[in-house]
Amino acid sequence: MEQPTQEQIKEFWEGWGLAEQTTGSWYVDEVGGEYVCCELPPIDLNNLFRYAFTAAVRKLTDDHNYAESYAITTIMQSWMLEAGDNIPDALALFWVLDKIRKEED
Repeated sequence: MEQPTQEQIKEFWEGWGLAEQTTGSWYVDEVGGEYVCCELPPIDLNNLFRYAFTAAVRKLTDDHNYAESYAITTIMQSWMLEAGDNIPDALALFWVLDKIRKEED
């Protein structure tokens, strides 16, 4: 499994609600948005669960009428199937969440 490009990482975070300020800082794009960092968050499990996982669950419940528990189970099972012996957990979860992000409503 390949590493995402910087452009893919930027599209990923923007797709899950992060926005760049004119100063170059990033924040969660909602009313009273939470400050994230001066640059895009790194792809690690903490950031994936903090900023993308909940949004992915919400997308599955809204777009497919999944129960929240079923949406979580779907993501976790996809993550386990994507991960392998030589694939870091964060990279596998990134690609699973990216696939959900790209799904049509």
